[in-house]
Amino acid sequence: MRIQIQACIGLAMAIGVATGTTIDVQLNTAPLVGETAGPFSLAFQLTDGSGTGDANNIITVNNFQFGGGAPAGSSTIFGGAGGEVTSTVSLVDSTFLSFLIQPFTPGANLSFTISTTTIADQGGTLDQFSFAILDSTGTAIPTQGGPYFDVFLAVDLNSPPNIQTFASDTTRLPAAGGPPIAMEAPSAKVVPEPSSLSFLVLGVFALLLRCWSWPESRLTEAESARSIRGRSPLRDVVRAGSGSADPDAAPSRRGC
Repeated sequence: MRIQIQACIGLAMAIGVATGTTIDVQLNTAPLVGETAGPFSLAFQLTDGSGTGDANNIITVNNFQFGGGAPAGSSTIFGGAGGEVTSTVSLVDSTFLSFLIQPFTPGANLSFTISTTTIADQGGTLDQFSFAILDSTGTAIPTQGGPYFDVFLAVDLNSPPNIQTFASDTTRLPAAGGPPIAMEAPSAKVVPEPSSLSFLVLGVFALLLRCWSWPESRLTEAESARSIRGRSPLRDVVRAGSGSADPDAAPSRRGC
């Protein structure tokens, strides 16, 4: 029984480690409708912090809603990326850089759900997921992330993850031309997950309860047998052991 409890603890700890983070993202894309810098594309990127392509984190992006817009064309993928925004995008850090780019027609808003593991890379540099919108030249729309980090969303994969959102930068013009594009920072809300501690407590409690009630259940079964066959239930329990114990002695409650 003690082994079972240890196994339960190990399983619960494994659940806690494997459990990742789910993030709901919403972005007002109405300012892109009719913009001369289009057509536009969605860009999802995962950078491996270790630089070795250790493939220790995986991200899926789905539940795409385009608010009157729609995907346009097929995706361009690189590294550990796959899928389509019409269904599910997947990213694994199996190379230093993995990305998926797919054209879209903007509508009033864009929303999607990110599900990610949150295993921190060793060495101080974390894996990072990011989301940007590219103009017709393939250049990211300027954002307040900075000239070399023009993204609307960045997630450093740690437990808990570090989530950053950025509005567009109206002090810089799009590379494709036209006026500055004014867009608010997206909303990025973490979806609450069941606590791994709850799984651990419930699992251990269930096993302890089973362990504590085991002698009584054996005695109850033996008493039923005596009523049917006229034999002593305690004698049956003792015979299952060493056989040297007093047949009339009650079984001890030793727990696990």
